[in-house]
Amino acid sequence: MKKFLVILIAFLSIFSSCRLMDDNGVTSDMLLAESILQENRAADIIIFNNYVYERERKSEENIEELATEKIGEIEELYRNPNSIRNGMANLLPEGSEVFSTATDEDNSLIVKVNGQWLKYHIIR
Repeated sequence: MKKFLVILIAFLSIFSSCRLMDDNGVTSDMLLAESILQENRAADIIIFNNYVYERERKSEENIEELATEKIGEIEELYRNPNSIRNGMANLLPEGSEVFSTATDEDNSLIVKVNGQWLKYHIIR
């Protein structure tokens, strides 16, 4: 019985820490993004490193000071519900720069678009 419980706990720990991915490379987070956009087409989200990030609406002073290293760009505008993937945004234009933050604890990204700095937080 103890062995069964240990195996069960180990399995649940591993399973819950992993994001599910199907054979086409679609993760559960990408499905989450699709669901968000179906409910609210005006939601401002990006898909980056297989995570969904949503724009923070509260205004923070000096957001650009939180940006550390450029880690990528928005590569494509979301248009087709069946083609959601990394590097996509539904409102940001292609070429918007994506930056990591000084602290990873807040799970945020900073995006520079047309000279404006925006903060996005991860959706879990």
